[in-house]
Parts: sequence; structure tokens; C-alpha cells
Amino acid sequence: MTKSDVFSLGATIYELLIGRQLGEGSDGALEWHSLRDGEFSVLVKSRYSGYLIEFLQKMLDPQPQMRPSAVQVCRGAENMIESLFPCENDVTEIIRLKAENEMLRRQLEE
Repeated sequence: MTKSDVFSLGATIYELLIGRQLGEGSDGALEWHSLRDGEFSVLVKSRYSGYLIEFLQKMLDPQPQMRPSAVQVCRGAENMIESLFPCENDVTEIIRLKAENEMLRRQLEE
């Protein structure tokens, strides 16, 4: 995944947050250029967690070398999921148990 792919993924997530494609309507070009300059809609900033906004801003950083790597994007996504589902059986634990079960199944087959 290249830095431009990270930007594109961030832009896609941003579109999901605003509920429409970027660049639609009469202010579309202005909106796109604002996003390319690292400026987010006030609506997005007010509706979503600071962690999500901060992470998206890193993904959409105007300077490609400042954007996170693919590994960092994955780790950031894991952190967001864990923060959204804080419970005894959190997502990380479920993933760990699934991997453990798969390993046990393979051992049984052997």
C-alpha cells in the first residue's frame, strides 16, 4: 500500500462519514481542495471521536511522507475497534480465541 493508497482510503472513510461522495454539489471542488489541505468539515469534527478525526487527518496529510504506513493504518483500525467495543469479550480477545481454536483444530486433524 502506497502513501497515495493511504490517502485514498482516508478519503473513502471521510465520504462514509459525510454520507456522500466528495466533490458533489456547487462547493464540491472547494471541499476537495480543503480536504487536500488537511481541513475537515466542522460537521465531521463535531460528530465523531477525536481519535478518529486525528487518525483520518494523518491519513489525509497533504505531505505523503507524513501519512501512516499500511501497518500503522491496520494498528490504528484495531485501536479504534477496541475503543468502540470495550467489554470483557473485546474484539482482540475474540480474534485471539479464533486463532487458538484454529490451531487446536489443525492439531486434532493431524
